[in-house]
Amino acid sequence: MSAFEEKLQRLEAIARRLEDPAVPLEEALELYEEGIRLVRDCEAFLREARLRVEVLVKTGEGLTRVPLEESHGGEGT
Repeated sequence: MSAFEEKLQRLEAIARRLEDPAVPLEEALELYEEGIRLVRDCEAFLREARLRVEVLVKTGEGLTRVPLEESHGGEGT
């Protein structure tokens, strides 16, 4: 299991725990803060992964690597 998947699982466990009305306020605040950190970590991981994604685009000269952002505007050619 990747670190990203572990963080998502922990985040799900935190959400389930926070749904319990018997959780003391102090614990709920600590869980909420941990959850916010995990969300930020996961968002950063996804931003970095998106930047690394490349799409192979077939051109007249063969295959060329094009960043994902550039491939969206050039469709239909």
